[in-house]
Amino acid sequence: MSKLRRFFVLCLSVGLLTGCGLTANKDSNHIFTYAMGEKWQTLDSSKANDRTSYTLIHTFMEGLYEYKRNDDGILKPKADLVKKLKHSDDMKVYTIQLRKNAKWSNGDQITANDFVYSWRRALTMHTENAKYMTSEGIHIKGADEIYAGKANADTLGVQEKNKHTLVIEMTKEIEKAKLIDYLTLPVFYPLNMKFVEEKGKSYGTSMSNVLTNGPFKLHSLTNNKAVVYKWNQYYDEKKVKLNGIEMLFNVENSERIKMFDHAQIDLVSVWGPELKKYKKKSTLTGMPAGVMWSLLPNFKSNTMRSKSLRKAISLSINRSELEKNQMRSALLNSKDDVIDLPDGLVPKNIEYDTLERNIRELSKAEVHYSKKKAKKIVKNYLKSNNLKDIHLTLAYSHDYEISQFIAKELKKNIEIIKGIKVDLVDYNPANKDQYDLTLVRREAAANDGTVFVDMLSTNNGLSNYHNHEYDVMIEKIKNPDSYDDKFDMIAEAELKAVNDYAAIPIAQQSYAILSRMNALNVDFVQFGVPINFKYVELS
Repeated sequence: MSKLRRFFVLCLSVGLLTGCGLTANKDSNHIFTYAMGEKWQTLDSSKANDRTSYTLIHTFMEGLYEYKRNDDGILKPKADLVKKLKHSDDMKVYTIQLRKNAKWSNGDQITANDFVYSWRRALTMHTENAKYMTSEGIHIKGADEIYAGKANADTLGVQEKNKHTLVIEMTKEIEKAKLIDYLTLPVFYPLNMKFVEEKGKSYGTSMSNVLTNGPFKLHSLTNNKAVVYKWNQYYDEKKVKLNGIEMLFNVENSERIKMFDHAQIDLVSVWGPELKKYKKKSTLTGMPAGVMWSLLPNFKSNTMRSKSLRKAISLSINRSELEKNQMRSALLNSKDDVIDLPDGLVPKNIEYDTLERNIRELSKAEVHYSKKKAKKIVKNYLKSNNLKDIHLTLAYSHDYEISQFIAKELKKNIEIIKGIKVDLVDYNPANKDQYDLTLVRREAAANDGTVFVDMLSTNNGLSNYHNHEYDVMIEKIKNPDSYDDKFDMIAEAELKAVNDYAAIPIAQQSYAILSRMNALNVDFVQFGVPINFKYVELS
């Protein structure tokens, strides 16, 4: 598979959709409207770890790189604050020349120290995505020790050579493309030390507690709505076509569909059977996401220690029907089968070897559906253990609106097996050892499959799958001798997990995008910042 196919781009067509316009005032003023199902969590780029916060932050902040569609319609990394990047012969030291015409909204020039401060801050705060500076990401010298609280932040291998030159030193060889993948993430954005220190704990909590260095500036913000306007002091201001963006948060799926039908929004991500009415309309486009849903059996549960029962549960799940009816709604109008049924834990189009082969092309685990075999296994289990039935608890989180639907479908599938009853409960981390099964969602933050297999390591402790052989694999994945070794170990760990039924793959999520046809150059990325508004136009 070509490297150019690593990313899926949604390029919305030129043209106007008759009868589907916003108010003439909004169109004429180039105000774009977008609705999301989740709430934004933070404006602090060091802390952000969700798609909604990423999307909002990227409107008013930018870092070293972002993804943009090229002339061939392919998403490629594009330098933002980078003027030039070079590396040492051993690819362990990278030197970045910063552009000199970029500044903050308080008038300060953006400098190399803004990156040094930002990265040190994230590590000392132990934020989730700061891990990508450690051996779980790009192996910056000293990052592991700082993150673990064993070293001071000033030992980090990131230095300000001069005002506009940043030097990054790694403990291992890091491929340029891999480094750039990570540098697109908000945790690698710069921060203005003077401003952040002045705001203290308030930084990132409201629009008055952030600075702008991106194409738009926050105009108003509530829990449910953000309005940003074009910032005329932005160095690349001439390339920004929109005058503003209205983002709506925490809008239920059915309400988002209704709003689109009533011409109240330009673009929205939706799901569900209601999308069938758009099947032959050009307003519907499919987009794969770097999101995998899996079911984790709890190995502290007496019942779930039985491999045969774990296998029966996996066999009972009709993944094809689940994805066809709900998760694959985005593909109703697609000629390409861009989402496969899961045959592993790592999504399609995440994790490649040096020959540009995707892990899903080479690693195939056994994930089948057979109600007949599942029933036979359970019948034999009940008989051999002198039991009449089995009662299971399945926990799921309400953080994502589709999770409840998936949990209900899983309950329906599993209870087809005579002798098994399933109770659905709200997930509480404090009670995780008490659940028999837990529905988990994993999303790639970068083009890296580690997060999908690391969830079973003893250190992670999500399912009490304490397997020494598996833990050794995870350590090798985090400290590989080469990229191909890492690729092979991820495939091996994934295969072991699925064959042990230590993790049961459910579905790779896709997104259905409803869009007005006057919205141009809307680019979606499968991981990291999911959408880039900088180049969007309204015709």
